[in-house]
Amino acid sequence: MKNSDLNSVSVSCGCGLSDSVSEILEEFGASSVSVLVPNDDNRTTVTALYELDELNLELLFSNLELLRRDDDQFQIKQETLHGRDWVRESQNRFKPILINDKLWIMSPWHKSDSSVTETVTINPGLSFGTGHHPTTRMCIEFLTNHRLDDCEVVDFGCGSGILALSALKLGCRFAWGVDTDEDALDESADNADRNDMGFRFMAIHPSNLPSDICADVVLANLHLDALLELSETLKTLVYDDGWLVMSGILRSQMKQIKQEYEDAFDLDVNYEDNWVLVFGRKKTG
Repeated sequence: MKNSDLNSVSVSCGCGLSDSVSEILEEFGASSVSVLVPNDDNRTTVTALYELDELNLELLFSNLELLRRDDDQFQIKQETLHGRDWVRESQNRFKPILINDKLWIMSPWHKSDSSVTETVTINPGLSFGTGHHPTTRMCIEFLTNHRLDDCEVVDFGCGSGILALSALKLGCRFAWGVDTDEDALDESADNADRNDMGFRFMAIHPSNLPSDICADVVLANLHLDALLELSETLKTLVYDDGWLVMSGILRSQMKQIKQEYEDAFDLDVNYEDNWVLVFGRKKTG
């Protein structure tokens, strides 16, 4: 992608549509997809980059327009970006991030800070998860605040594998990275090897997850519909007295999540901007 011309497609939408927009952009072969932090009006912008000659703009726009019925301020913008070093610009946008003075998240071209013992190295790609988005960051903050020694973790919807790898760096014994996207499974496995954690991590499609698997901590950084649809699966995956940690949720959606899960978990909530982290221990007996 270096020094090439690209198509940029940006969609301004309500936060509740950002996942649907991202999925459509990815389905059309985006080289990257980014989502801005929501503004005060609970709106965001989703931007995707495409190789110039590998995009059917008319078909993409017609698919995106189907979402307009749910958002009367929905806007789509396309522009051609000429002759820039996209690899270098991507690297410049991905800055190292320090979580609770315990864990650095960085890319392979960054240098580790020796004052912090643990570092997760992520190669930023198409899969979601670099630690900069509030939903990802809140999940990692939860991990840094809880003892994980000898725990097993399931990262459901693992993307880049950043949550599972963070848990491993913080003392978890073994982690499963679960995703329906084969590219995400490949990327998370590559990132596990990059962090010398391949022997303690398994990337797996949910259809192949052993039926008897249970974990001390289950992480699910997903969108609302997926969290509602997967509720019985996620409840079953958590040991009694284990933790379920959910994000990808807006403040306006929190009530639905709590109603769906409070029968099985004693739930608590953290906030950052318009985003919510819902977490709790599984009830026993």
